[in-house]
Amino acid sequence: MRESTRYTIILYIAIGLYLLLGIPLSAQNWQADLSNNGQPSTLTWRHDTEAFEIAKGWLSLAAPRARGRKIITTNITLGKRMRWQGIVRLDQPTSAHNHAYILLCCYEQDTPTQQYDYLALSIGGGERRSVALVSLRIHWRSHLQGDQRLKLINEQPLLDTSELPEALTQGLRYDVRYSPEGVLALRLLRDQTGRKLYAEQTEWHMTPPKSNSLGIICVYTATRHRGMHFSGLRLDDTWPSQEDDTREEATPSGTPEQALMLSEVMANPRAGAPEYIELYNPNESSTSLENYRLGVGKSRGQLKLVSLGDLDELPAKSYTALSVAPEDLCRHYPDAPTERVKGIALPRLSNTGCLIALYRGEELVDELLYTPDLLERGLKSKRGIALERELGGSSTEPRWRSARARAGYATPAAPNSLEADNELEDKRQADKHKNIEDLLRLAEEQSKWLLSLHLYTPTGAELWGVSGSTARQWVRRLAHNLGHLHDLPTRLQGQLILVARLSDTSGQIREQMIQRIIPIARP
Repeated sequence: MRESTRYTIILYIAIGLYLLLGIPLSAQNWQADLSNNGQPSTLTWRHDTEAFEIAKGWLSLAAPRARGRKIITTNITLGKRMRWQGIVRLDQPTSAHNHAYILLCCYEQDTPTQQYDYLALSIGGGERRSVALVSLRIHWRSHLQGDQRLKLINEQPLLDTSELPEALTQGLRYDVRYSPEGVLALRLLRDQTGRKLYAEQTEWHMTPPKSNSLGIICVYTATRHRGMHFSGLRLDDTWPSQEDDTREEATPSGTPEQALMLSEVMANPRAGAPEYIELYNPNESSTSLENYRLGVGKSRGQLKLVSLGDLDELPAKSYTALSVAPEDLCRHYPDAPTERVKGIALPRLSNTGCLIALYRGEELVDELLYTPDLLERGLKSKRGIALERELGGSSTEPRWRSARARAGYATPAAPNSLEADNELEDKRQADKHKNIEDLLRLAEEQSKWLLSLHLYTPTGAELWGVSGSTARQWVRRLAHNLGHLHDLPTRLQGQLILVARLSDTSGQIREQMIQRIIPIARP
Protein backbone atom coordinates (compact mmCIF):
# COMPACT_ATOMS: atom_id res chain seq x y z
CA MET A 1 0.00 0.00 0.00
CA ARG A 2 1.39 3.42 -0.92
CA GLU A 3 2.32 5.71 1.98
CA SER A 4 0.00 8.51 0.81
CA THR A 5 -2.92 6.07 0.53
CA ARG A 6 -2.28 4.78 4.08
CA TYR A 7 -2.31 8.35 5.49
CA THR A 8 -5.53 9.10 3.60
CA ILE A 9 -7.22 6.04 5.12
CA ILE A 10 -6.06 7.04 8.62
CA LEU A 11 -7.41 10.54 8.09
CA TYR A 12 -10.84 9.23 7.02
CA ILE A 13 -10.95 6.89 10.01
CA ALA A 14 -10.16 9.78 12.36
CA ILE A 15 -12.85 11.95 10.81
CA GLY A 16 -15.32 9.08 11.02
CA LEU A 17 -14.58 8.57 14.73
CA TYR A 18 -15.09 12.24 15.35
CA LEU A 19 -18.45 12.33 13.59
CA LEU A 20 -19.68 9.07 15.07
CA LEU A 21 -18.35 9.16 18.62
CA GLY A 22 -17.71 12.83 19.20
CA ILE A 23 -14.00 12.21 19.91
CA PRO A 24 -12.26 15.60 19.61
CA LEU A 25 -9.35 15.72 17.19
CA SER A 26 -7.79 18.89 18.58
CA ALA A 27 -8.29 21.55 21.20
CA GLN A 28 -8.70 24.29 18.62
CA ASN A 29 -12.47 24.45 18.76
CA TRP A 30 -14.36 21.82 20.78
CA GLN A 31 -17.98 22.40 21.79
CA ALA A 32 -20.44 20.05 23.47
CA ASP A 33 -23.23 19.02 21.12
CA LEU A 34 -26.47 19.80 22.98
CA SER A 35 -28.74 19.87 19.95
CA ASN A 36 -30.34 16.44 20.38
CA ASN A 37 -33.00 16.54 23.06
CA GLY A 38 -33.35 13.69 25.49
CA GLN A 39 -30.90 11.69 27.56
CA PRO A 40 -27.22 12.40 26.72
CA SER A 41 -25.78 9.87 24.29
CA THR A 42 -23.55 7.23 25.87
CA LEU A 43 -21.40 7.42 22.71
CA THR A 44 -20.24 10.85 23.86
CA TRP A 45 -20.96 11.04 27.59
CA ARG A 46 -20.05 8.68 30.42
CA HIS A 47 -21.12 7.72 33.95
CA ASP A 48 -24.53 8.97 35.23
CA THR A 49 -26.04 9.88 31.86
CA GLU A 50 -29.49 8.70 33.00
CA ALA A 51 -29.54 11.47 35.64
CA PHE A 52 -29.25 14.25 33.05
CA GLU A 53 -31.29 15.45 30.09
CA ILE A 54 -30.70 17.73 27.12
CA ALA A 55 -33.45 20.19 26.18
CA LYS A 56 -33.43 23.45 24.24
CA GLY A 57 -29.61 23.56 24.14
CA TRP A 58 -29.17 23.00 27.90
CA LEU A 59 -27.72 20.02 29.75
CA SER A 60 -29.76 19.77 32.95
CA LEU A 61 -29.87 17.67 36.07
CA ALA A 62 -32.92 15.39 35.91
CA ALA A 63 -32.27 12.88 38.66
CA PRO A 64 -34.80 10.78 40.58
CA ARG A 65 -36.41 12.43 43.61
CA ALA A 66 -33.81 11.42 46.19
CA ARG A 67 -30.68 12.86 47.71
CA GLY A 68 -27.71 12.20 45.47
CA ARG A 69 -24.44 13.08 43.77
CA LYS A 70 -24.19 12.60 40.01
CA ILE A 71 -21.34 12.99 37.54
CA ILE A 72 -21.25 13.14 33.75
CA THR A 73 -18.06 13.47 31.69
CA THR A 74 -16.89 13.57 28.09
CA ASN A 75 -13.53 13.33 26.28
CA ILE A 76 -11.53 16.43 25.38
CA THR A 77 -8.06 17.03 23.97
CA LEU A 78 -5.95 19.78 25.53
CA GLY A 79 -3.41 22.09 23.94
CA LYS A 80 -0.67 24.01 25.69
CA ARG A 81 -2.93 27.03 26.04
CA MET A 82 -6.53 26.46 27.21
CA ARG A 83 -9.73 28.48 27.45
CA TRP A 84 -12.97 27.01 28.84
CA GLN A 85 -16.28 28.81 28.39
CA GLY A 86 -19.89 28.06 29.22
CA ILE A 87 -23.07 29.17 30.95
CA VAL A 88 -24.51 27.93 34.22
CA ARG A 89 -28.01 28.66 35.54
CA LEU A 90 -29.56 27.55 38.83
CA ASP A 91 -33.28 27.66 39.55
CA GLN A 92 -32.68 27.92 43.31
CA PRO A 93 -29.90 29.14 45.62
CA THR A 94 -27.03 26.81 46.50
CA SER A 95 -26.52 25.25 49.93
CA ALA A 96 -24.19 22.81 51.67
CA HIS A 97 -26.09 19.93 50.08
CA ASN A 98 -27.08 21.62 46.79
CA HIS A 99 -24.23 22.80 44.58
CA ALA A 100 -22.27 21.92 41.48
CA TYR A 101 -18.77 21.61 40.00
CA ILE A 102 -17.67 22.00 36.40
CA LEU A 103 -14.62 19.76 35.95
CA LEU A 104 -12.40 21.58 33.47
CA CYS A 105 -9.50 19.12 33.24
CA CYS A 106 -7.62 16.47 35.21
CA TYR A 107 -4.05 17.64 35.82
CA GLU A 108 -2.78 14.78 38.02
CA GLN A 109 -3.88 11.21 38.59
CA ASP A 110 -2.97 8.27 40.80
CA THR A 111 -4.42 5.32 38.92
CA PRO A 112 -3.72 2.59 41.52
CA THR A 113 -5.69 4.48 44.20
CA GLN A 114 -8.18 5.90 41.67
CA GLN A 115 -7.64 9.48 42.84
CA TYR A 116 -7.76 12.33 40.34
CA ASP A 117 -6.95 16.01 40.81
CA TYR A 118 -9.08 18.39 38.75
CA LEU A 119 -9.08 22.06 37.95
CA ALA A 120 -12.75 22.87 38.55
CA LEU A 121 -15.21 25.72 38.75
CA SER A 122 -17.07 25.44 42.05
CA ILE A 123 -20.66 26.71 42.06
CA GLY A 124 -21.46 27.05 45.76
CA GLY A 125 -19.30 24.08 46.84
CA GLY A 126 -17.05 23.80 49.89
CA GLU A 127 -17.67 26.02 52.90
CA ARG A 128 -17.53 29.33 51.02
CA ARG A 129 -20.93 29.29 49.22
CA SER A 130 -19.33 31.22 46.36
CA VAL A 131 -18.26 30.85 42.75
CA ALA A 132 -14.58 29.89 42.79
CA LEU A 133 -11.89 28.29 40.69
CA VAL A 134 -10.55 25.38 42.74
CA SER A 135 -8.39 22.30 42.66
CA LEU A 136 -10.52 19.32 43.58
CA ARG A 137 -9.55 15.73 44.29
CA ILE A 138 -11.98 13.03 43.21
CA HIS A 139 -11.69 9.60 44.75
CA TRP A 140 -13.40 7.13 42.43
CA ARG A 141 -14.34 4.08 44.49
CA SER A 142 -15.42 1.63 41.82
CA HIS A 143 -15.99 -1.18 44.36
CA LEU A 144 -18.97 0.73 45.79
CA GLN A 145 -22.41 1.21 44.29
CA GLY A 146 -24.40 4.32 43.31
CA ASP A 147 -23.46 7.72 44.69
CA GLN A 148 -20.99 6.17 47.15
CA ARG A 149 -18.57 5.65 44.27
CA LEU A 150 -17.79 9.36 44.09
CA LYS A 151 -16.00 11.10 46.97
CA LEU A 152 -14.92 14.76 46.77
CA ILE A 153 -11.94 15.66 48.93
CA ASN A 154 -9.18 18.22 49.36
CA GLU A 155 -10.89 21.20 47.68
CA GLN A 156 -8.46 24.15 47.53
CA PRO A 157 -9.47 27.65 46.27
CA LEU A 158 -7.32 29.19 43.54
CA LEU A 159 -9.47 32.20 42.59
CA ASP A 160 -12.48 32.96 44.80
CA THR A 161 -15.18 35.55 44.06
CA SER A 162 -16.17 35.43 47.78
CA GLU A 163 -19.84 35.53 46.80
CA LEU A 164 -22.52 33.89 44.72
CA PRO A 165 -23.64 36.31 41.97
CA GLU A 166 -27.41 36.72 41.81
CA ALA A 167 -26.91 36.37 38.04
CA LEU A 168 -26.82 32.59 38.60
CA THR A 169 -30.62 32.52 38.42
CA GLN A 170 -30.58 34.33 35.06
CA GLY A 171 -27.46 32.76 33.60
CA LEU A 172 -23.80 33.23 34.54
CA ARG A 173 -21.20 33.06 31.78
CA TYR A 174 -17.78 31.81 32.85
CA ASP A 175 -14.46 32.20 31.02
CA VAL A 176 -11.45 30.30 32.45
CA ARG A 177 -8.01 30.63 30.83
CA TYR A 178 -4.67 28.92 31.39
CA SER A 179 -1.35 29.63 29.73
CA PRO A 180 1.77 27.42 29.68
CA GLU A 181 3.56 30.18 31.61
CA GLY A 182 1.37 29.34 34.61
CA VAL A 183 -1.17 32.17 34.38
CA LEU A 184 -4.67 31.14 35.50
CA ALA A 185 -7.52 33.61 34.92
CA LEU A 186 -11.23 33.64 35.72
CA ARG A 187 -13.85 35.98 34.26
CA LEU A 188 -17.55 35.93 35.12
CA LEU A 189 -20.15 37.82 33.10
CA ARG A 190 -23.91 38.13 32.99
CA ASP A 191 -25.16 35.89 30.24
CA GLN A 192 -27.86 38.22 28.88
CA THR A 193 -25.97 41.53 28.94
CA GLY A 194 -22.31 40.51 28.92
CA ARG A 195 -21.60 42.82 31.88
CA LYS A 196 -18.44 41.83 33.73
CA LEU A 197 -18.94 40.68 37.32
CA TYR A 198 -15.47 39.38 38.17
CA ALA A 199 -12.04 39.24 36.53
CA GLU A 200 -8.88 38.10 38.33
CA GLN A 201 -5.82 36.00 37.60
CA THR A 202 -3.13 34.21 39.60
CA GLU A 203 0.02 32.18 39.10
CA TRP A 204 -0.54 28.43 39.17
CA HIS A 205 1.22 25.64 37.34
CA MET A 206 -0.06 22.31 36.07
CA THR A 207 0.88 19.78 33.40
CA PRO A 208 -2.34 18.00 32.43
CA PRO A 209 -2.36 15.02 30.03
CA LYS A 210 -3.29 15.94 26.47
CA SER A 211 -6.05 13.31 26.38
CA ASN A 212 -8.36 14.49 29.10
CA SER A 213 -11.97 14.84 30.21
CA LEU A 214 -14.48 17.57 31.01
CA GLY A 215 -17.40 16.95 33.29
CA ILE A 216 -20.09 18.16 35.65
CA ILE A 217 -20.87 17.07 39.21
CA CYS A 218 -24.22 17.92 40.80
CA VAL A 219 -24.81 17.49 44.53
CA TYR A 220 -28.48 17.76 45.51
CA THR A 221 -31.23 16.91 47.99
CA ALA A 222 -34.53 15.14 47.29
CA THR A 223 -36.40 18.42 46.79
CA ARG A 224 -33.72 19.84 44.48
CA HIS A 225 -33.16 16.91 42.13
CA ARG A 226 -33.71 19.26 39.18
CA GLY A 227 -32.91 22.89 38.46
CA MET A 228 -29.17 22.90 37.60
CA HIS A 229 -28.57 23.82 33.94
CA PHE A 230 -25.43 24.09 31.79
CA SER A 231 -24.99 25.34 28.21
CA GLY A 232 -22.40 26.57 25.72
CA LEU A 233 -19.70 24.20 27.02
CA ARG A 234 -16.65 24.78 24.86
CA LEU A 235 -12.85 24.63 24.84
CA ASP A 236 -10.30 26.31 22.58
CA ASP A 237 -6.74 27.65 22.79
CA THR A 238 -7.38 31.38 22.37
CA TRP A 239 -6.45 34.07 24.85
CA PRO A 240 -7.97 37.45 23.92
CA SER A 241 -5.79 40.48 24.43
CA GLN A 242 -6.44 42.98 27.18
CA GLU A 243 -7.68 45.38 24.53
CA ASP A 244 -10.24 42.80 23.37
CA ASP A 245 -11.48 42.29 26.92
CA THR A 246 -11.66 46.03 27.53
CA ARG A 247 -13.56 46.51 24.29
CA GLU A 248 -16.01 43.80 25.30
CA GLU A 249 -16.61 45.51 28.65
CA ALA A 250 -17.00 48.94 27.05
CA THR A 251 -19.50 47.61 24.55
CA PRO A 252 -22.03 45.40 26.34
CA SER A 253 -23.48 42.72 24.17
CA GLY A 254 -27.02 43.76 25.04
CA THR A 255 -29.94 41.46 25.60
CA PRO A 256 -29.87 38.69 23.00
CA GLU A 257 -32.89 38.06 20.85
CA GLN A 258 -35.36 35.80 22.59
CA ALA A 259 -36.97 32.96 20.72
CA LEU A 260 -40.57 33.12 19.55
CA MET A 261 -43.11 31.41 21.81
CA LEU A 262 -46.17 29.22 21.39
CA SER A 263 -49.00 31.37 22.74
CA GLU A 264 -52.37 29.88 21.65
CA VAL A 265 -53.65 26.60 20.20
CA MET A 266 -57.03 25.76 18.66
CA ALA A 267 -57.12 21.98 18.23
CA ASN A 268 -60.90 21.46 18.31
CA PRO A 269 -62.41 24.37 16.34
CA ARG A 270 -66.11 25.12 15.99
CA ALA A 271 -67.94 23.81 12.93
CA GLY A 272 -66.48 25.16 9.69
CA ALA A 273 -63.53 26.93 11.35
CA PRO A 274 -59.93 25.77 10.84
CA GLU A 275 -57.36 24.75 13.43
CA TYR A 276 -54.57 27.18 14.19
CA ILE A 277 -51.43 27.71 16.24
CA GLU A 278 -50.44 31.18 17.40
CA LEU A 279 -46.89 32.46 17.98
CA TYR A 280 -45.78 35.47 20.02
CA ASN A 281 -42.68 37.66 19.60
CA PRO A 282 -41.48 38.77 23.07
CA ASN A 283 -38.67 40.95 21.68
CA GLU A 284 -38.51 44.73 21.44
CA SER A 285 -37.84 44.51 17.70
CA SER A 286 -39.10 42.55 14.71
CA THR A 287 -38.00 38.92 14.48
CA SER A 288 -37.34 36.95 11.31
CA LEU A 289 -38.98 33.53 10.96
CA GLU A 290 -36.40 32.39 8.41
CA ASN A 291 -34.85 29.67 10.62
CA TYR A 292 -38.05 28.59 12.38
CA ARG A 293 -39.90 25.31 11.93
CA LEU A 294 -43.14 24.18 13.53
CA GLY A 295 -43.74 20.51 14.30
CA VAL A 296 -46.82 18.51 15.31
CA GLY A 297 -46.98 14.81 16.17
CA LYS A 298 -47.47 12.14 18.79
CA SER A 299 -43.89 12.47 20.06
CA ARG A 300 -40.59 14.16 19.17
CA GLY A 301 -39.65 11.20 17.03
CA GLN A 302 -42.89 11.45 15.02
CA LEU A 303 -43.08 15.18 14.37
CA LYS A 304 -44.28 16.51 11.02
CA LEU A 305 -42.23 19.66 10.51
CA VAL A 306 -43.12 22.67 8.39
CA SER A 307 -40.80 25.60 7.64
CA LEU A 308 -41.86 29.15 8.51
CA GLY A 309 -39.09 30.73 6.45
CA ASP A 310 -41.42 32.19 3.80
CA LEU A 311 -43.41 34.23 6.33
CA ASP A 312 -42.85 37.94 6.96
CA GLU A 313 -41.01 39.21 10.02
CA LEU A 314 -43.13 39.28 13.16
CA PRO A 315 -43.21 42.78 14.68
CA ALA A 316 -42.18 43.39 18.28
CA LYS A 317 -44.63 42.22 20.96
CA SER A 318 -46.96 40.88 18.25
CA TYR A 319 -48.84 37.68 17.53
CA THR A 320 -49.33 35.64 14.38
CA ALA A 321 -51.89 32.86 13.82
CA LEU A 322 -50.85 30.02 11.50
CA SER A 323 -53.52 27.95 9.73
CA VAL A 324 -54.15 25.94 6.57
CA ALA A 325 -57.15 28.21 5.80
CA PRO A 326 -56.36 31.80 6.84
CA GLU A 327 -59.38 33.25 4.99
CA ASP A 328 -61.78 30.93 6.83
CA LEU A 329 -60.12 31.78 10.12
CA CYS A 330 -60.63 35.52 9.54
CA ARG A 331 -64.23 34.90 8.50
CA HIS A 332 -65.00 33.11 11.76
CA TYR A 333 -63.02 35.65 13.83
CA PRO A 334 -63.57 39.05 12.16
CA ASP A 335 -61.70 40.86 14.95
CA ALA A 336 -58.49 39.04 14.08
CA PRO A 337 -55.93 41.29 12.31
CA THR A 338 -55.85 39.82 8.80
CA GLU A 339 -52.26 40.88 8.16
CA ARG A 340 -51.13 38.68 11.06
CA VAL A 341 -53.06 35.57 10.00
CA LYS A 342 -50.81 33.41 7.78
CA GLY A 343 -51.34 30.29 5.73
CA ILE A 344 -49.00 27.32 6.14
CA ALA A 345 -49.26 23.56 5.65
CA LEU A 346 -50.09 23.10 9.31
CA PRO A 347 -50.16 19.41 10.29
CA ARG A 348 -53.41 18.11 11.75
CA LEU A 349 -53.90 18.74 15.48
CA SER A 350 -55.39 15.85 17.42
CA ASN A 351 -58.36 16.70 19.65
CA THR A 352 -57.29 14.05 22.15
CA GLY A 353 -53.72 15.29 22.45
CA CYS A 354 -50.52 15.93 20.52
CA LEU A 355 -47.03 17.37 20.87
CA ILE A 356 -46.40 20.81 19.35
CA ALA A 357 -42.77 21.87 18.98
CA LEU A 358 -41.10 25.08 17.77
CA TYR A 359 -37.55 24.94 16.42
CA ARG A 360 -35.06 27.70 15.65
CA GLY A 361 -32.55 25.99 13.41
CA GLU A 362 -31.84 22.69 15.16
CA GLU A 363 -32.63 24.10 18.61
CA LEU A 364 -35.94 23.25 20.27
CA VAL A 365 -37.05 26.61 21.68
CA ASP A 366 -40.58 25.82 22.84
CA GLU A 367 -43.01 22.94 23.05
CA LEU A 368 -46.46 22.08 24.34
CA LEU A 369 -47.93 18.66 25.04
CA TYR A 370 -51.51 19.57 24.18
CA THR A 371 -54.31 17.70 25.91
CA PRO A 372 -57.94 18.73 26.50
CA ASP A 373 -57.28 18.21 30.22
CA LEU A 374 -55.50 21.58 30.16
CA LEU A 375 -58.87 23.27 29.53
CA GLU A 376 -61.11 24.30 32.41
CA ARG A 377 -63.83 22.03 33.71
CA GLY A 378 -66.92 22.13 31.54
CA LEU A 379 -64.94 23.18 28.45
CA LYS A 380 -62.85 20.07 27.82
CA SER A 381 -65.21 18.51 25.26
CA LYS A 382 -66.67 21.70 23.76
CA ARG A 383 -65.66 22.86 20.31
CA GLY A 384 -64.16 26.26 19.59
CA ILE A 385 -62.25 26.64 22.88
CA ALA A 386 -58.67 27.85 22.43
CA LEU A 387 -55.88 27.08 24.89
CA GLU A 388 -53.97 30.24 25.80
CA ARG A 389 -50.62 30.76 27.47
CA GLU A 390 -50.14 33.16 30.37
CA LEU A 391 -47.24 35.13 28.93
CA GLY A 392 -46.32 36.69 32.26
CA GLY A 393 -45.56 33.29 33.78
CA SER A 394 -42.43 31.15 33.92
CA SER A 395 -40.65 30.34 30.66
CA THR A 396 -39.54 26.96 31.96
CA GLU A 397 -42.95 25.98 33.35
CA PRO A 398 -45.53 27.93 31.29
CA ARG A 399 -49.14 27.98 32.41
CA TRP A 400 -51.89 27.29 29.89
CA ARG A 401 -55.63 27.97 30.39
CA SER A 402 -58.85 28.22 28.43
CA ALA A 403 -59.49 31.45 26.54
CA ARG A 404 -62.13 33.61 28.19
CA ALA A 405 -65.84 33.59 27.24
CA ARG A 406 -65.98 37.37 26.85
CA ALA A 407 -63.36 37.04 24.07
CA GLY A 408 -65.39 34.35 22.29
CA TYR A 409 -63.08 31.65 23.64
CA ALA A 410 -60.39 32.52 21.07
CA THR A 411 -58.13 35.44 20.13
CA PRO A 412 -56.17 34.42 17.00
CA ALA A 413 -53.30 36.80 16.12
CA ALA A 414 -54.36 39.15 18.92
CA PRO A 415 -53.45 39.63 22.60
CA ASN A 416 -54.65 36.69 24.64
CA SER A 417 -57.78 37.11 26.72
CA LEU A 418 -55.75 36.05 29.77
CA GLU A 419 -53.56 39.11 29.29
CA ALA A 420 -56.68 41.27 29.03
CA ASP A 421 -57.81 39.74 32.33
CA ASN A 422 -54.58 40.92 33.92
CA GLU A 423 -54.95 44.40 32.44
CA LEU A 424 -58.56 44.58 33.62
CA GLU A 425 -57.54 43.59 37.13
CA ASP A 426 -54.78 46.24 37.10
CA LYS A 427 -57.36 48.82 36.02
CA ARG A 428 -59.74 47.72 38.75
CA GLN A 429 -57.02 48.08 41.32
CA ALA A 430 -56.14 51.51 39.96
CA ASP A 431 -59.80 52.57 39.95
CA LYS A 432 -60.01 51.83 43.66
CA HIS A 433 -57.69 54.76 44.22
CA LYS A 434 -59.38 57.12 41.76
CA ASN A 435 -61.35 59.95 43.30
CA ILE A 436 -62.92 63.12 42.05
CA GLU A 437 -59.79 65.13 42.81
CA ASP A 438 -57.71 62.87 40.55
CA LEU A 439 -60.26 63.17 37.76
CA LEU A 440 -60.34 66.96 38.08
CA ARG A 441 -56.55 67.12 37.90
CA LEU A 442 -56.54 65.07 34.67
CA ALA A 443 -59.41 67.12 33.22
CA GLU A 444 -57.42 70.30 33.80
CA GLU A 445 -54.43 68.76 31.99
CA GLN A 446 -56.55 67.58 29.06
CA SER A 447 -58.62 70.68 28.36
CA LYS A 448 -59.92 69.36 25.01
CA TRP A 449 -61.33 66.16 26.49
CA LEU A 450 -65.02 66.01 27.32
CA LEU A 451 -65.99 65.70 30.98
CA SER A 452 -69.44 64.47 31.99
CA LEU A 453 -71.02 64.08 35.43
CA HIS A 454 -74.02 61.91 36.33
CA LEU A 455 -75.97 60.96 39.42
CA TYR A 456 -77.81 57.61 39.59
CA THR A 457 -79.97 55.69 41.99
CA PRO A 458 -78.75 52.18 43.01
CA THR A 459 -81.20 50.74 40.44
CA GLY A 460 -79.53 52.67 37.61
CA ALA A 461 -82.09 55.45 37.14
CA GLU A 462 -80.37 58.72 36.22
CA LEU A 463 -81.36 61.62 38.47
CA TRP A 464 -79.18 64.27 36.91
CA GLY A 465 -76.41 64.73 34.36
CA VAL A 466 -74.32 67.47 32.75
CA SER A 467 -71.31 67.65 30.42
CA GLY A 468 -68.81 70.11 29.01
CA SER A 469 -67.95 73.31 30.86
CA THR A 470 -70.93 72.88 33.21
CA ALA A 471 -69.62 69.49 34.31
CA ARG A 472 -66.17 70.97 34.91
CA GLN A 473 -67.68 73.66 37.14
CA TRP A 474 -69.59 71.06 39.17
CA VAL A 475 -66.54 68.79 39.50
CA ARG A 476 -64.51 71.73 40.86
CA ARG A 477 -67.20 72.42 43.45
CA LEU A 478 -67.61 68.79 44.48
CA ALA A 479 -63.86 68.25 44.63
CA HIS A 480 -63.78 71.08 47.15
CA ASN A 481 -66.80 69.87 49.16
CA LEU A 482 -69.26 67.05 48.40
CA GLY A 483 -71.80 68.97 50.44
CA HIS A 484 -72.51 70.98 47.28
CA LEU A 485 -74.56 67.98 46.11
CA HIS A 486 -77.45 69.59 47.98
CA ASP A 487 -77.30 72.43 45.43
CA LEU A 488 -78.32 70.06 42.63
CA PRO A 489 -81.79 70.63 41.13
CA THR A 490 -83.01 67.22 42.32
CA ARG A 491 -84.06 65.59 45.55
CA LEU A 492 -81.35 63.56 47.29
CA GLN A 493 -82.43 60.62 49.38
CA GLY A 494 -80.64 57.42 50.47
CA GLN A 495 -77.60 55.94 48.78
CA LEU A 496 -76.67 57.38 45.37
CA ILE A 497 -74.01 56.71 42.72
CA LEU A 498 -71.91 59.57 41.38
CA VAL A 499 -70.23 58.86 38.01
CA ALA A 500 -67.71 61.12 36.27
CA ARG A 501 -66.33 60.27 32.84
CA LEU A 502 -63.50 61.82 30.82
CA SER A 503 -63.56 61.09 27.05
CA ASP A 504 -60.98 61.98 24.42
CA THR A 505 -61.73 63.80 21.17
CA SER A 506 -62.72 60.53 19.46
CA GLY A 507 -65.33 59.81 22.11
CA GLN A 508 -63.42 56.98 23.80
CA ILE A 509 -63.73 56.97 27.59
CA ARG A 510 -60.21 57.39 28.95
CA GLU A 511 -60.92 57.70 32.68
CA GLN A 512 -63.93 57.02 34.86
CA MET A 513 -64.77 57.50 38.51
CA ILE A 514 -67.65 55.66 40.20
CA GLN A 515 -68.35 56.67 43.77
CA ARG A 516 -71.15 55.59 46.09
CA ILE A 517 -72.32 58.41 48.32
CA ILE A 518 -74.88 58.96 51.09
CA PRO A 519 -75.70 62.66 51.21
CA ILE A 520 -75.81 64.03 54.72
CA ALA A 521 -78.88 66.13 55.44
CA ARG A 522 -78.20 69.81 55.96
CA PRO A 523 -78.62 70.98 59.54
